[in-house]
Amino acid sequence: MRILIEEYQYNVTDVKDTLYGIDALENVEGKVSVHYVGYYYNTLQRDCVFILPKVLLMDDKSKDSKKANLVFGKYRPEEILDLDEHNPLTKEERDFVYKFAVWIYRAIVVYKDDKQSDTGIVYHKRIQQVGSGRRRRSNTYLDILLTLIRFAKENQSFFFYIVKNMHSGLNKINWTRTIAKQPAIIQENSPIYLNPANKKRQINFDEELLVIFFSILNYIGDKYGFTKNICVQFPLIKGQKFEAYLNGYGCTRLRQIKYKYFSDKAIELWEIMLCFF
Repeated sequence: MRILIEEYQYNVTDVKDTLYGIDALENVEGKVSVHYVGYYYNTLQRDCVFILPKVLLMDDKSKDSKKANLVFGKYRPEEILDLDEHNPLTKEERDFVYKFAVWIYRAIVVYKDDKQSDTGIVYHKRIQQVGSGRRRRSNTYLDILLTLIRFAKENQSFFFYIVKNMHSGLNKINWTRTIAKQPAIIQENSPIYLNPANKKRQINFDEELLVIFFSILNYIGDKYGFTKNICVQFPLIKGQKFEAYLNGYGCTRLRQIKYKYFSDKAIELWEIMLCFF
C-alpha cells in the first residue's frame, strides 16, 4: 500500500511511479504535490494509493519545530510512502489509516451521489476487486469491504439456491426411524403410525457461511453507512458476539469449517471473509 499526503512537497524522483496516471503539480525545484484527497489503484505498481488529507501533518512550528510536517508527529511522509517495503506504523496507526480511508471513500460517494452536488469535482476511478490473482500487491481494508458488498449484489441467485436446499426435505417422514422406534396400529391390515419421526435438521455449514457473511454486511452498514444488501432473514451475529469474531474468533471459526465447501462461489466467499477478519 502507498500513502501520499495532500499538498506535501515530494521529490519528483521519489513519487514518479506512484503518481502514474494521476495529475499532480510540479514546481521548478523538482518538487511535486497532489492537491486533492482520495484513493486509486496504480496499474504500474499494481498497488493501491491513498492520498490522505494534510491535517495528518503537524505543521505548526510554533508548538514543536521537531514535529513540523510529520505524520502523526512522528514520521516524514517519505517514510510511509511504501508500507509494503517499510512500515514504521504501529498497529493502532495502521488501523486508523485503513479505516480513515474508508470514511474518505464514503464521503466521496455520498457527495457524488447527491444530485444537487457538482459531481464534476469528483474524479471517479473504479477500484480493483479483491481476488486470488497476482495483478496486485496487496488488498486494503476498503478493497475488502467493497468486494463483500459487490459479492452480495452479484450473487443473489447463489444465496437463494442455498436457502432452497436448506429447506428441501425438512419435515418429511423418516420411515426407517419411524418403523424402528414407533409402535404401529394395525387397521384393515394396514399399519398406522400415530407419531411418525420427521427427518432431523443437520448442521448446515452453507447456512453458517451466509450467517457470518450477512453479519459482516450488517456490521459495516452500521459502522460506515454502507447500504445493507441482506436478502435473506437469518439470525445475525451482533454486539459482543460479533466483537469476538473481530477479535480473532472469526478467523478461527472460518478455518474450522474451511473444508466443508466445494463450490467455487462458497470458496470465493470464504476467502473474502477470511481477508476481512
